[in-house]
This record gives sequence, C-alpha cells and structure tokens, in this order.
Amino acid sequence: MTQPPSYGTVADRLGILRRSMSVRHLELAYHVALPVAVDAGFVHLLRINFFDRPPEVLPFEAEAEVLLSPALREVGNDLYEVEPALREVLLLGLTTRFGPSRLRAVARLLDLYTDRTRSWQANAPFARAQRYTARFVLDPAAVTGILDAGGPPDRWVTVMRERCERQPPVVATLTTAISSASEAADRSAATAARAPDAAALWQSALKYLVELARLPGGDRLHVARVLRRLVVDEASMRETISRTLRVLGSPGDHPGTGNLGGLVRLLSVLDAETVHLGPAGRAVLADLITDLRAGEQLDGATVVERLREALGPVPVAPAGVGALPAAVDLLAHHLPAQGGVALHAWIDHVATQDNVDPERLGEMCRAGAAALRARTTFVMVTVRPDGVYPGRYLLGVWCQRGTEVPELIVTDDHCDDTRLGRLVSDVVETLPLAPGSPLSIEFFLASALLDLNVTGAAGWLAGAYPVVTRRLDRLPEAATRHARRRARWRSMIERGDRPGGTELVTLAAGAGEMGSAVAAGEAAVVWTRRVQPRNDDHEVLAAVVERFGPARLPEAVQEVRREAATSGWAEHPGHYLGLYWDDPERIPEDVVGPPIRFQAPDF
Repeated sequence: MTQPPSYGTVADRLGILRRSMSVRHLELAYHVALPVAVDAGFVHLLRINFFDRPPEVLPFEAEAEVLLSPALREVGNDLYEVEPALREVLLLGLTTRFGPSRLRAVARLLDLYTDRTRSWQANAPFARAQRYTARFVLDPAAVTGILDAGGPPDRWVTVMRERCERQPPVVATLTTAISSASEAADRSAATAARAPDAAALWQSALKYLVELARLPGGDRLHVARVLRRLVVDEASMRETISRTLRVLGSPGDHPGTGNLGGLVRLLSVLDAETVHLGPAGRAVLADLITDLRAGEQLDGATVVERLREALGPVPVAPAGVGALPAAVDLLAHHLPAQGGVALHAWIDHVATQDNVDPERLGEMCRAGAAALRARTTFVMVTVRPDGVYPGRYLLGVWCQRGTEVPELIVTDDHCDDTRLGRLVSDVVETLPLAPGSPLSIEFFLASALLDLNVTGAAGWLAGAYPVVTRRLDRLPEAATRHARRRARWRSMIERGDRPGGTELVTLAAGAGEMGSAVAAGEAAVVWTRRVQPRNDDHEVLAAVVERFGPARLPEAVQEVRREAATSGWAEHPGHYLGLYWDDPERIPEDVVGPPIRFQAPDF
C-alpha cells in the first residue's frame, strides 16, 4: 500500500500551489480533487455549475489554468490527476469552504458525467473507478462491501481501494488535519532536541499547520491557538513558534481578520433574513448591510449604534472588551451556527491585538447566549412509559417563552409514536411565533426511553428547528459533581462559534454508550442511533463538533440533519445523529420538578 505523504511534502506542495493560484482558482482545484482523474469537459462542468454566480465567478480561462497548475499532472489520454500528496487536504478544503453538501453534489455530477462520456466508458476499469469514487461519497457502505468482496485485479481498483482506506469522513474538515498535525507536533516536541527525526517531524508539522491556515476556508486564529498550546522546553523552539505566530498574524487576504475593514467585509455578505430577529430588527440590519455593500464609509461607533438598534439591548461589555466586539458577539449568537464562526474569528483577532483576557471573552459569550435564550421559544415534550400498554406513552407538551413560566398546551394519556409526532407538529404550527423568533424543541424523556428516536418522531421539525433530548428523571447528584458539570457546560458555552472543542462534549457510538454517559451525569452527548455502531462513528461525531464548535451543537446537528434529508444518501450520518443536551442552567422546574441535590460531598 502507498504510504501517505509526509507533512513537509504536503506543506511544500501547498505553498507552491498557494503562490501560483488565486483563491478562486484554488477553490476550483478543491472540486477537481474528488475524481480519480479529470478531463477538460468535467472541469468545464464544475466551473459552470459552481462558479457561475457572484461572488464565486470564474472566467472560462480558469479551466485551462487549473488543469495546467501545480495541483494536477497529466497522465495521458487528455486526463489529469490531482497530485496524490494534495488530494486529501484539498477535499478537506472543499468540505470546510463549501460544506459536505458540495462534496456530494460534485460526486453526483461525476457519476452522471461518467455514465455519459463515451471516452471514459471505453475504458471500463477507469469508468468503474470513477463510479466507485463518486458512490463512496454517496453510499460508502455499499462501495466498501464491493471492494471487500474482491474486485478485478486491475490498477484502477487497487487505487480505489487505497483511496477508500484513506478517505476522510464526508463531514470532516480542515480542522481534522489541524488536529492531526498538532498531535504530531506535541508527540515530537519532547524529544526534538536530541532526536533529529523528531525535530524534523516537529518542524514539518508546524510548516503544514501554517499552510492549512492559509488555504481558502482555513482558520488562522484556530491554528494560532493550537500553536500557543504547544509545550516546548527549548528556547529555539519557542522562538520558532513566535515567528510562526507573527506570520499568521498578518491579515493578508484572509476575510476573517483585520479590524473595522475586515468586519465590514464580513457584515456585507450577511443575509438579514437568516438572522434570529423580528421584522423591525431585520429591516434595520438589512439597511446596514445595503449601506456597507454600497461602499458607504461607517466608523465603529456608527456600526455599534446600528447593530444595537437591530439587536435590541446589547449586554454590557466586560472590562477590557470594546463596545464593537460586544455588539458583534451578540449578532453572532443570533446567526445560524456556521454564520457566527467568521464573526467570532474577527472578535478573536481584535482581542489578540488588544491583549484582552480570554476569560473576558468567555463572559461576553455567556451573556450573548443568555440574551438569545431569553428570546427563544421552547417547546418541551415530556414522555413517560404508559406502564400498561407497551409502545404507548404519557405525553405532555409545554411552551416556554424565554424565561417565562412554562404553559401546558396539551396532554395525551395513550400516545403512540405516530401520534406523538403529529401532536408536537400541531402545537408548533399553531404557536403565534413572530417572524425570525428562534424556536427549540426539547424532548424530556424518562430513563427507560432515552434512546427513543425523537428525530423520527419530530419528522420535518428536525430539519426546521433544533431538536434535542433531555432527561425527565432528574439525577440525584452531589453538590461538587453538579459544580463540575456546570463548570464544564460554561466552558463549552464560552467557546462561542469557534471550531474544535471536542474535549468538552461526550461522543457516543450507539445507545449503550449514550446511556452510560447520561448515567455518569454528562450534560452534552452527541451520539449515533445505529443498531450496529460503525468503527468510524466517533470520528464522524468529532468532525460534526469540530465543524461548528460545541456551544451551538443543537443548530449544528439540525444543519447536518437537513443536509441528510436532501443528500439522497441513505448512510448520511445526519439520519442517525442524536443530541442529548441537558442544559444545567435551564431546568424548567414546572415541567420536570426541582433538581435533586445531595449536600454531602462526593468521594
């Protein structure tokens, strides 16, 4: 089997690529990376399908420029393949920059093009490998089964088998590569001073991290945080890290950095209709976005004033944090999960420049999350076993607006799975929600029902709103354990919309692991509802958390579920994704009763 390329090799190739291509050309190269090989016709289809509308417009000449770029090499018969050392990282760039749905769209286009291109059909092994490539994205279990059964012994199938073994999960992003390189740097740092091989690995891992940060969709601030966390003893290594951080600190053409100019670019591409605000707030925000797109010069104080007018009262900024970052943070919390990532990156950049204490940023994120929670309507569904009839439930549906007292809307003493979903749907559809008002659906389940398929019960609601599971039977817990649980939850919320943070969330493959985590008192558990868990379940779950960060997991899981519904792929992780999200700072006692505490310390 071919060995994967070293960090140094990939970093060198990425550096050459970045210096020889524009950002848009690199983004087209991301798309070209999926097939075994491409011809001019397929690259043309990629351009006209994905780069024909503003702001992602590429001219016809870009097709030849990408084919002749250092990203590809000619392999004969008018075919070009992406450099093997680059393929995996370019695919990660594709899912980072455009999301998993774009990867599946490219796969469907490849499958269709293969079926309709005579020159490819004439080469049966090549056409088969192209189909395997596309269908491994759309239905990996089916392709893996075919390959494991033993395909014809030709070089195209051999290449495909190796590619399948190295293929990252469909929801993996550049954060996956950053985590891998940072782990390599950590492992090698301890012996780098006395072992040349370890020193070379450490240097190449740092070089690779820098190139990942500079790619379109790369997160310079996340890489900078990774570098600051590296533990090194040698002064020369510390100086190397400092030099690398200075390189990443240059705003360059990275859209998430810079001060007011960078913020203007970020705000000007927002869609006011996606923000969780009422009609008046959306109108004010839309006017601001229109002015910025028209090139109107606004100072920071004016931007703050207009954001406050759109968002309502902005929480008082913690000491050391300016009014503008505080207003931007509140806006980020009112955006869909992915939309807040770039704004929090801008806040981090400004905070780094101003030497703001990270704890103050955490306070600001908690205040922003609390402000959004106060505007959210919660539909709470309590589900207990019937006790007499198997498969029947005692059901209650409650509504709570912000921090108001919950109101009981409907009860049912003889409910089944079908009626459960219909009742919840009827309640949601009849609620007098203001346009743009955020809504969240919480299923409070008795202990015996924690593995209930609430996503299936919620039906269309699971794609339209965040749907989470909570525990109806409150766990008795000692005061010290509750304090630790609450502290971990706060650490999670304080991250805001920042990628990473898998260490703050429990990942569970199957109902057994989920039940154990809940019994242990975990408050946030992302899990797969498969009857037979798969070997890569934990990796897939980690990729979901890393993509959005842990603070907005309900919205993140909703997004992945929505992607699954439109993917046409039966094995999409979103079909099996569950989220246990038992917020210890929001326990509606009218619905579930007061939390039970042991006052004695736990040992």
